[in-house]
Amino acid sequence: ITPDGSNRIYLKTTNKFPTPVAVEFKTYLYAPSIETSNIWLHALTRWDGQITGTYDSPNNAMRFDMRPDDNLLGIYVFMGGSFDLLANISANISLNVWYRVTVADDGTKFKATVEGIGSLEAINDTTDYGYIGFASKELPSTEQVWIDWVAIRNYVDPEPNVSVKNVETIDWWNNTWRYRRLLVVENPSSVNLTGYQVRLYLNSSMIDFSKISENGSDIRFVLPNGTELPYWIEYWNDTTQEAV
Repeated sequence: ITPDGSNRIYLKTTNKFPTPVAVEFKTYLYAPSIETSNIWLHALTRWDGQITGTYDSPNNAMRFDMRPDDNLLGIYVFMGGSFDLLANISANISLNVWYRVTVADDGTKFKATVEGIGSLEAINDTTDYGYIGFASKELPSTEQVWIDWVAIRNYVDPEPNVSVKNVETIDWWNNTWRYRRLLVVENPSSVNLTGYQVRLYLNSSMIDFSKISENGSDIRFVLPNGTELPYWIEYWNDTTQEAV
């Protein structure tokens, strides 16, 4: 996603999403230097109006900002025709680097995490339904904001975690696949989860990358009863032997 004719990014989902919801995306803020940059990226939830030109929304829409020019991450709420600051932290945000961002909104707590940088959260529980969108400041011709992908999924706090263990005695799924590891998913929340996405980090201490096809093309996730599970590979690096 690159700026439109007015040198701003505008993106809003077609449908509204109820909370709790998590929005994950990968972004790259490009500028020649931090001293001259004027880049902001806004990620919004509970939005119920226009996202182009001027902001038009009922109160309580939530916004997360990345601002490398001020070295700030911030959370805002739309109140009385403008955004009020709820929380912010200092953050060393580099330009021209890809960042993975998660914005999680459970209808009461709004939490944002920039991987490798930091996280912050704020409380606002008035609205629990709306669009999800992105916007940027008007950018000079020398600057750009890129978004590589966006994933919108269910969310619970705390989230499930996955551990990799040696295989226990279970029936073999398919003799064509000769290597396997046991994955244990733990749900620390009090919510019964169905069809919930979990994030799995892999490295060479967990699996032998030399036994997997390039880019993980032959990896499979299977329940004990043989049912294959859908998945997607966000990142795979055969050189560093890391994957997500």
